[in-house]
Amino acid sequence: MFAFVTKQAAAKRAGKRSAEFEITVGHAGDCRAVLLRHDGSFESLTRDHVPTDEGERERIEAAGGTVEADGRVDAMNLSRAIGDSRSKRNDKLPQTEQKIIALPDITTVSVSKGDILLLASDGLVENEN
Repeated sequence: MFAFVTKQAAAKRAGKRSAEFEITVGHAGDCRAVLLRHDGSFESLTRDHVPTDEGERERIEAAGGTVEADGRVDAMNLSRAIGDSRSKRNDKLPQTEQKIIALPDITTVSVSKGDILLLASDGLVENEN
């Protein structure tokens, strides 16, 4: 996952003070990005890439993979990852059509002074019990 400031608000570019700017989050896999707004609200900027999602399942099956009953592909419970090269070795398919791909979802959002971007691994936010 990555996050970075993409541009400042128009007022700031015009030489005026502004606390608003944009951030971009790129995400592939099962980590989370949540924007905690200064007013107490929050916004999820990512969604899990899981093999059971319709579009993900279609790509996996078209690449010759199988989504198991427990939602796993090649013993993994995600459909996108930066690593895991053993599931990306079909020489007849481009990287964006492999069973597991590294293509991120990209989200850009406006933020204000006092907002907090929380980046977390799935182990921090999932409860197995």
